[in-house]
Amino acid sequence: MNIEASLPEIGALVWRDQPAVRADIERIVGMWSGLLEAYGGPMLFGDFSIADAYFAPVCMRLATYHLPVPAGIEAYVERVRALPGVAAWITDALAECDFLDFEEPYRLRR
Repeated sequence: MNIEASLPEIGALVWRDQPAVRADIERIVGMWSGLLEAYGGPMLFGDFSIADAYFAPVCMRLATYHLPVPAGIEAYVERVRALPGVAAWITDALAECDFLDFEEPYRLRR
């Protein structure tokens, strides 16, 4: 996963052209919104749980592609990104210097 990428243009195209992506995001937003409301947040089941860790990569993809989600879900994504373990993952990924062009054909260099 490319943590440093910011691909809002790609996200806009995917959002426009891929109804399955829109349906997936709608399902995730519904699920997360329901859990945040039922358990009172700040995480899906109130306190941090394995569910939040499980969905951390999804949060990263939502942020990378700047996919449109309601403000409450955007705030949840940012809370997940700020968790100590996720923040360490982000920091370590940004420090990574290896770049293999065949793994990321849309990038020319690091």
